[in-house]
Amino acid sequence: MKQRGKKLRMAKDKPNKFNVDFGDIHTEPANNRHHERNEKRGPGRPIGKRSNPAYRQYTALLRIDTHDRAIEKLRKITAKPDFGEYVERLILQDLKS
Repeated sequence: MKQRGKKLRMAKDKPNKFNVDFGDIHTEPANNRHHERNEKRGPGRPIGKRSNPAYRQYTALLRIDTHDRAIEKLRKITAKPDFGEYVERLILQDLKS
């Protein structure tokens, strides 16, 4: 029991990462951000989407059948289907109209 009280005291003294005042957070609008790829890297794998700051991962729930049909369509068009680029293209097309 003695350790439990000690943990509680430490938690009060240490700021919690979840206790954030969102009014203090300032970010630039998405269209003002500069994202450039670092082309002066050493040998190895090229920069992918995960390490590129211009990309952010999102989660969406899709029906399995819908995803399978989309991947089939992409495989007919390209050898390496990229579902993320396909979804982005559809979203951009929708935003234009």
